[in-house]
Amino acid sequence: MYNRLISYIKEGSVYNTLEVFSSEGKEKAILCNFKKLKSAIELEQSHTIEDIAGPNGLKSGGKDSFLIINTDHVITKIVDTTNMNDLSLLNSAFPNLKIDDFYYEIARNQKQSVIAICRKKDVGKYLELFSKNNIECTGFSLGISNLNTVTPYLDTNTVRLNNKIVALEDNSISNITPETNSTSQEYDLNGLTINNEQLLGFANVLAYLQAGSITASNFDEINKSLKEEHQHRRIFSLGLKASLGLILFILLINYIAYSHYFNKNEGLQQTRQVNIQNKQKILELDKTVKAKEKMINDMISSSSSKVSLYLNDIVNSLPSSVLLNKLIYQPIEKQIRPDKEILMQKKHINIEGLSSDSKTFSKWVEKLEDHEWIDNVEITSYEYSKNKASLFSITITIDHEE
Repeated sequence: MYNRLISYIKEGSVYNTLEVFSSEGKEKAILCNFKKLKSAIELEQSHTIEDIAGPNGLKSGGKDSFLIINTDHVITKIVDTTNMNDLSLLNSAFPNLKIDDFYYEIARNQKQSVIAICRKKDVGKYLELFSKNNIECTGFSLGISNLNTVTPYLDTNTVRLNNKIVALEDNSISNITPETNSTSQEYDLNGLTINNEQLLGFANVLAYLQAGSITASNFDEINKSLKEEHQHRRIFSLGLKASLGLILFILLINYIAYSHYFNKNEGLQQTRQVNIQNKQKILELDKTVKAKEKMINDMISSSSSKVSLYLNDIVNSLPSSVLLNKLIYQPIEKQIRPDKEILMQKKHINIEGLSSDSKTFSKWVEKLEDHEWIDNVEITSYEYSKNKASLFSITITIDHEE
C-alpha cells in the first residue's frame, strides 16, 4: 500500500508513450495512453499524428510522454553474441564508429544482441521538438530495443510494428526487415489485446516501470535525470495543488466559523442592547420605587409619630366610664376593590365604644376639643343600651396635619 502510494505520487497512474517513426517519406507519431491498475496495465486510448513537422505537429502529443525514436535516423543491427562488452559489440556492429557523436542502446537476449544507434544531434532535434510543443519528456529509447520485454508473451514468430517486421526465434529477436505495407494486427499478451501500432509503446512502458534497465546505453544518466525531473515536477504540482486545496479548505472552515460566530455575536449584540435597555428601564423603575419608598417611609415615619401623639392624648383624656371598642385612623370611605383606587378619609379618626355616664362622656368630648391638633369632634351616634351603658361613635377632625 505504501509503495503504491509513493509510486502514484512520483509517477501517477497514467503513462504516455510517443513513438516517432518513418513511413511513406514522412515522420509520423503514435501517442498511446496506458493506465496502471493494481496488477495490470491497460491501454486507454491511442491516436496517430500524421506529420510531426506539420502545422499542428505534436500539439496533441500530451503533457508528458516517453519518446521512442524509430525513424530512419536510427540504425539497428543484430550481432550473434552476448558475451562481449558494450564497446566491443559496437565496434563489431559498426566498425570505425565515432561513439562520441552517437547514442547507442543494446538489448541482449539468449543468443544475440540488438544494437541501435542514432546521432546525438538527431535525438536532440526530437527533444527540442518536445520542448517547443510543451511536452515533458520522461525518457527516450532507440528503435525496438525494449521489445524484448513482451516477446516472451507473444505466441507468434513474426511481429509487425509500425515500420518494421521483426522475426522471433525462441522468443528472441532474430531478424529485422522494413515494413512496406503496414497492416493492422492484434496480439494477445496474457489476456490483454494490443494492436501492432501500440505494441512498441506498451513494451517501453513495461521497461520504464521495471526497477532496473533491461538494456545498456550511454544515455542512462540522461534518462535518469529526465525521470527524476518528471517526478520532481509531479511532486511539486501535487504539493502545490494539495497546499492550495488545504488553504482553500482552511479558508472555507474559517469562513464557516466566522459566519457562525459573527451571527452568534450579532445575536448577542442584539440581546445586549435589549438587556441594556431593560436594565435602564429597571434602573429608572428602581429609582422611582426607591423615591416613592423613601417618601412613603418618611410619611409613615411622620404619620406614625403623629398617630402616637394622637393616641396618647386620647388615651390620657379617657375617663373611667368610657370603654373604647374601635379607634380607626384615616378610615376607608368605600369597600376595597381590586380595580379601584383606595379612598381614605384623611385627617379623620373614628372612635367607637361604650359609655356608662352621659355627663362624663360629654365632658370628655369637650376636653378632646380643647386639644390643639383637634379641629372638631362630632358625635355621630349615641344609643342607650342595657346595663346602663350606651354605644357611641364619634369622628375627630384633625387640624394642622401635613
